[in-house]
Amino acid sequence: MPIKTSSAQTGLSETLRPGAIADLTQSAETAFRATFFGLQPERETLYWRALVLDRFDGDAWSRDREALLVERGRAGIASVQAQKIYQPQSVSTPYYDVILEPHNNRWALALAGSESASGNVFSIGMGISEFNYSLNSPTPYRMKIDGVASSYEGTAIASLPDVSRKVSSSFQDVQLPANGNPRARDLVTRFLSDGTTEIELISKILDFYASEGFAYTLKPPLLEQDTVDGFLFDTKLGFCEHYASSMAFLLREAGIPSRIVLGYQGG
Repeated sequence: MPIKTSSAQTGLSETLRPGAIADLTQSAETAFRATFFGLQPERETLYWRALVLDRFDGDAWSRDREALLVERGRAGIASVQAQKIYQPQSVSTPYYDVILEPHNNRWALALAGSESASGNVFSIGMGISEFNYSLNSPTPYRMKIDGVASSYEGTAIASLPDVSRKVSSSFQDVQLPANGNPRARDLVTRFLSDGTTEIELISKILDFYASEGFAYTLKPPLLEQDTVDGFLFDTKLGFCEHYASSMAFLLREAGIPSRIVLGYQGG
């Protein structure tokens, strides 16, 4: 029988429900191994992109199934297929080889701007790479890359290569439920009341996090209804998903396209 629990381990999931975890423990299990050839990026530039969550139903963030199928269809992997043989290409540009541990899903891990250099990995848009089958054993693949994004300094905003949607509608990136989290919506209205530009709004939101007594913890209070409001104005305690999801909500409420990216930092 499934046991309802508020505890979890660090890792990746295709659903993110901020406020449902009160005890997050850090897993030491190996997720993947990567070896670089012709390029050794700085550790702080290594963000291994795995998933994009672009649908919020008021409770949880998930992958929009229709948009995902459209993106997979363009790549020719809309349906799960037989496993393709790993056939690494010989490339002249820098590349890296990855051995990914089994996770029973289709996502791969890749740096922004990477291109597949083996026949078992496909780019499906939004900077995401996927297999055409679910991984149930350690799986190798090769990615070529010209360089990696520079590290982020303070509140600087950087543009990453090749992270746009290829075919699905960008309208999905401003989708929000019609109701819920009224205090967060009012906050955006106040921030926009004086003709604030998009960049100025982002700075105001970051200043809000920095000045209103927020703290990072792996043991945050549970949140129930209107979880964005609960985090932003009541508990102000959480880990990465609390901050990322509330930021995405505020930006979408302002009409700024936003998505939540899941992955690993460093190595």
